Amino acid sequence: MTGIRVDAAVRVRDVVLDLDLPEGSCTAAIGPNGAGKSTFVGLLSGALRPDTGTVAIHGRTVAGPGGFVPPHKRGVALLEQRSLLFPHLDVLANAMFGLRSRGVPRHTARAEALAQLERVGCADLTHRRPNQLSGGQAQRVALARALAIKPDVVLLDEPMAAMDVAAAPEIRSLLRTHLAGRTSVLVTHDLLDVLTLASHVVVLERGRVVEQGRVADVLPRPRSQFLADFTGVNLLFGDLVDGGLRLADGTVVAGLAGDDATAGPGWASIPANAVGLHLADPHGSPRNAVDVVVRAVEPRGPVVRVVVDLAGQALAADLTTGAVAELGVEPGLRLVASIKATAVTLY
Repeated sequence: MTGIRVDAAVRVRDVVLDLDLPEGSCTAAIGPNGAGKSTFVGLLSGALRPDTGTVAIHGRTVAGPGGFVPPHKRGVALLEQRSLLFPHLDVLANAMFGLRSRGVPRHTARAEALAQLERVGCADLTHRRPNQLSGGQAQRVALARALAIKPDVVLLDEPMAAMDVAAAPEIRSLLRTHLAGRTSVLVTHDLLDVLTLASHVVVLERGRVVEQGRVADVLPRPRSQFLADFTGVNLLFGDLVDGGLRLADGTVVAGLAGDDATAGPGWASIPANAVGLHLADPHGSPRNAVDVVVRAVEPRGPVVRVVVDLAGQALAADLTTGAVAELGVEPGLRLVASIKATAVTLY
């Protein structure tokens, strides 16, 4: 069942969206900076009006030619990377605020706020002011405030971006618990957020939806360079032939074909750690051995990413510093890339 339906455009931002999000599920919205993620959240929250088209939440049109429902009447809660707690109110008053602003009696609002603070582990902080809270505690209180109004949809705009390393896993675990069964949208730049919190994903680029579907279906088979980079895999484009992908220069990269790998244009995804680089053909089996030229060398913590040119396309290999030194890797060096066919997914 559709929980959110967006078929709308914001001309000044050159954003045109056409998508359906499932009810009761968390959908991650990802994409490069300027892709349209903030516009998407603005359309759902009511911060933006579409120039054309409609926005519907659980079958109710909240923006369109027939009218516009203001943010406070949409049943939508927004949690951002900043907690945005009111500094002059204590924790309990902050948690009550959404309910009181909707006319809920004080005693009812207080009871619900206390219940939500208990759920997020902040029941002992009720009399503290925001400046007396850690970043993780403040975000927990903001979550309690958001959930207290019993929203139809929860919007999360990079809620872990400002968290320190210790607090982020706790907030992530808390969100996983409290988002279960709720229609929610998560904007993030973190692959771990997508994997642990979302069941569906929407990929935005240049104000358009370029990929969408179940996380388990979309992430392993990227069809955009952004998603390939996001998930840390190589993406090659060419023509699918029997058991492989033929590149522009005629090189065929062998791999494992899925049910949708029919003849014609297609992709191959290859993990960077599955690519080996050699001075000569290692003659292993079963593997691909293709001629490449080094484009760039990028240190990445414990490994070194070597980006090579394969028939005009970029192919990344993650190697140890020892292997890079032994090969004498530098831009322009000609090498042989070896890739096990079992590590190549064709689709």
